[in-house]
Amino acid sequence: MLDDPIVHEIRQIREKIAAQYDYDVKAIGHAMQDEQRRSRRKTVSLPPKRLPAALVAKRKQPRRPKAVSERA
Repeated sequence: MLDDPIVHEIRQIREKIAAQYDYDVKAIGHAMQDEQRRSRRKTVSLPPKRLPAALVAKRKQPRRPKAVSERA
């Protein structure tokens, strides 16, 4: 792969932010949401996508426990 300076810079920034929040994904997410709210920029929120009926029916089925095979 080519050494892309833009990709390199983005990775450095990502590493700096991750280290700042002790690599805690939830803390990073909360900080980014707070920053987005403070920025006062207009954001777009899309409604959740609807799942096809077949997938909805499949998700509603209870999970069956797997059979435990006997050891010899």
